[in-house]
Amino acid sequence: MAKAPDDAESEFLTTQGDLAQAVSGKPEISVQIGLNRVSDDPLAQRDTIMIFKLLDGDLEAITRHMRGQVDLASLALKHHDAATHVDQRPADPKAANMFDTLEQVRLEALGIDQFPGMRHNLAERYDVAFRLSGYDRMSEKADLPLHDIVAMIAREAITGEKPPASIKRLVALSRGWVEGQAQKHFATLKASIHDQPTFARAVQEVLYDLELITHRPIAPVEDSESNDEEMLDATGHRDEENSGEEENSPQQSMRQSKEGDSEDAEGKEQAPSETEGDSDQTENPRDKAARNSPNRPDFLGLGGLPPYHAYTTAYDEIIEADALAPADDLNRLFEQLMLKVKQYNTVTSRLATKLQRLLLAQQTRQWIYELEDGMIDNARLARIVSRPDITTIYKIEKDTDFRDTVVTLLIDNSGSMRGRPITIAALSADILARTLERCGVKVEILGFTTRDWKGGFSRKAWMEAGRRPDPGRLNDLRHIIYKSADQRLNRARRNLGLMLKDGILKENIDGEAIQWAATRLRNRREQRKILMVISDGAPVDDSTLSANSGGYLDQHLRQVIAQVEKAGDIELLAIGIGHDVTRYYSRAVTLHDVEQLGDTMLQEITRLFAKEDIRLTRKAQRRRAA
Repeated sequence: MAKAPDDAESEFLTTQGDLAQAVSGKPEISVQIGLNRVSDDPLAQRDTIMIFKLLDGDLEAITRHMRGQVDLASLALKHHDAATHVDQRPADPKAANMFDTLEQVRLEALGIDQFPGMRHNLAERYDVAFRLSGYDRMSEKADLPLHDIVAMIAREAITGEKPPASIKRLVALSRGWVEGQAQKHFATLKASIHDQPTFARAVQEVLYDLELITHRPIAPVEDSESNDEEMLDATGHRDEENSGEEENSPQQSMRQSKEGDSEDAEGKEQAPSETEGDSDQTENPRDKAARNSPNRPDFLGLGGLPPYHAYTTAYDEIIEADALAPADDLNRLFEQLMLKVKQYNTVTSRLATKLQRLLLAQQTRQWIYELEDGMIDNARLARIVSRPDITTIYKIEKDTDFRDTVVTLLIDNSGSMRGRPITIAALSADILARTLERCGVKVEILGFTTRDWKGGFSRKAWMEAGRRPDPGRLNDLRHIIYKSADQRLNRARRNLGLMLKDGILKENIDGEAIQWAATRLRNRREQRKILMVISDGAPVDDSTLSANSGGYLDQHLRQVIAQVEKAGDIELLAIGIGHDVTRYYSRAVTLHDVEQLGDTMLQEITRLFAKEDIRLTRKAQRRRAA
C-alpha cells in the first residue's frame, strides 16, 4: 500500500537530517519545512535546518530543490566560520549581499568537489530562487541584481557550472563589464576555496574593483602599535575618510543599538542583508558579542536629556508609495512579492477564517422583534392567519454597542528589516488587510524610514550653520503611505512591493512615526482605533545619535508610547522581530523567528476583537438583568 503524503514527507525529512549529519559531521542535526518560508538561510548554522517547499511543479524538481537547500546548509555547518565571515563582511548592504552570496558559491564549490551528487541539487536551488525573484521577467531597464549576477559569473569561473536559465539573460547583459572589472580575481577565488579568510579578502578585492566598497582591503593587522598609525573600518579596510570622525557608519550604529550594545561600543557587527533577514536566537558568533554587552539603560528614568525636537522639518516628507517608484518597477516588485505568496503556506489561512467569522458575528446593527410598528417580520406572517388579533409582527433595526473599527499597520522600513523580515511583513499586511476588509474593518498600511543615510539635507544644513551642540533629530524623515484606510486593497495592493525595492529601507526614528500614525488615527471617524507597530528593535539614526546625548531617540520613543497609552483613545500593540520590545510597549509580543509574524499578527488582532466581543456580551447581559 502506498504511503500517505505526510508519512512520505516525514521519512524524506528524516533521511535529509541523516544526510546533513553525515555531511556536516555534527550530530543531532534535523531538517524541517518552514510553514511561512519564502527562502532559505544557509549561513544561519542552526541545529534545525529550515527549508521551504514549492507548492506546485514537477515532484522530482521540488524534491531536488529541497535537497539543494539541505546540502548548502550542511556545507555551511561544515566549512563556514561565522565569526570570520562577520569580521570581513562589509557594512554597505549591497556589498554585504554580494559578500554573502559569494561565500555560498565557495561552499558549493567545496560540496560538488567532495560530493558530485550535490551538483544538480544546488543548481536547482539557484534556479528556483531566481525564478521566485522574477529574474527571468526582469526588464533591462530595471535595477539589476548585481550580487546574484556577479555570483553566477564567479561560480562559472570556480566550478564550471553555467548560470541557471532564469538568470542567464541578466548575466549576459552584465558579463562584459563584470569580467572587465573583476576577472583578474577569479583565479584567486578558485584557489582559496579551502581558506575562508583568504577567500574573503579576495571577495573584498572584487567589491573594491566593482566600486561597492571605497577602500582596498588589507591584511589583518597584528601589531597594536600600527593601529595608532592607521584607522581601520569594520571590514578591516583602511579608513582614511573617517579617521578623524567620531561617528560610526549607520549600519554599525544600527546593529549596536538594536542588539543592546552600550553607547560607546565599537562593535564590528554589520547591517543584515537580504540573505540573513530573519532573526536567529541560537548561539551564533555573529551575535554573541551583543548578548554579552550590558543592557541598555532605561533612559526615561535618567532625566537630564534636552527636550526632543527636530533640527529642521523642511526636508521631511509624507509620500504615497507609488510616487517612490515608476509603475513598471512597482508592478515587477509586486509580481515578485506575489510569487512568494505562493510559498506562504501556513495556518494563517485558518486564523484568517477564524477572525472573519468572529468579526462577521459582531454585526454593527441588530434587530428588535415583536413590535407593533416597523417592518413586517416574514417569520411571523403565519400568525396573521392563525391569530388575527396578534399585532406584534413587526421588527426594526437598532444600533448596537459594537463600535466600527480602523486598524493601522505601522511597519518599520529600516535597513535591518531587509530580506525576510520585510518580505514577511509585506505578505502579512496583505493577508491581514484582505481579511479585515472582507469584514468591513478598514485598514491603513504605513511605513517609516529616512530619506538618506547619515542625515541627508538636515545634517548638511546643520554642518553649514556651524554644528551647534544638541541639534535634535538630524535626518530627513520619510513616512510612506502604502494604503490609506479609505482605499480599497485591490487599488493599493501593488504598493506593498515597494518594500522589496533596494534603497528604500534606511534608518528608523520610531517616536515621530508613532506620533504621525496616531494623529492620522485620531482624525478618523471610527470609534475604535487600533495601532499595530511592527519593528525589529530600538530607534536608530546614526546622524542624530552621533550629535546628541545618548538615548535621545530611545527616550523620545518611550515618551510617545506613554502618551498614547495614557490617552486611551488608541489601542497600541507592538510586535518585535528578534528583539524584545516589551521594554517599550506595555502590550507587546516578541518573535524569535520572523516566520511567526503572519500568524502572530492575526492572533493578536483576533484576541483584541475577541476581548471586545466578551466586553459587549457582558454589557448586554447586565442590561438584560437590569
